[in-house]
Amino acid sequence: MEKSDEQLITEYFEGDEEALALLIRRYLTPLYNFIYRLSGNAGDAEDIVQEAFVKAWRHLKKFRRGANFKTWLFTIAHHTAIDHLRRRRRLVFSDFENGDAGNVLTDTLIDTESLPDELWRRAEDREYVEALLLRLSPAFREVLYLRYNEELTFDEIGGVLGKSIDTVKSQHRRALLLLRKLIDAPK
Repeated sequence: MEKSDEQLITEYFEGDEEALALLIRRYLTPLYNFIYRLSGNAGDAEDIVQEAFVKAWRHLKKFRRGANFKTWLFTIAHHTAIDHLRRRRRLVFSDFENGDAGNVLTDTLIDTESLPDELWRRAEDREYVEALLLRLSPAFREVLYLRYNEELTFDEIGGVLGKSIDTVKSQHRRALLLLRKLIDAPK
């Protein structure tokens, strides 16, 4: 039977270093995937995940027993990623979003996409969908990732991102609408 996160934390505090290693192995891939989708860069994702695990290790004594460890860890990673991206200060397309969930910059770029029938065939292709996701703002990408890849509830997503459940639901809905718009866009 697989040990719970809380059991592993307890064992680590009792001196079992392997318990911490098991926790890291358990969450390394999901955390990397989450951060990669947020940052869009493999090198940045590796740095951020490493930094997030170090922060989690340093603050493990502050972890509230009975709380969801996965949510706690993803929250640390989310804040670490935001700090990292702010330090990098790169211009992102989401800076050009308006209040209607539109993006002035991407809406006015020259269209180099394929014909509609080709787009529909590629819509089933995972790489194509991931490319479309990268065109969404990081806030929308992280909500979709946490919902569909990590299967978190809207309430848990709100905890990870520090947002109200209504905000998370709204961002989820807007992200799906934008994704549909990108797929349906006549090219």
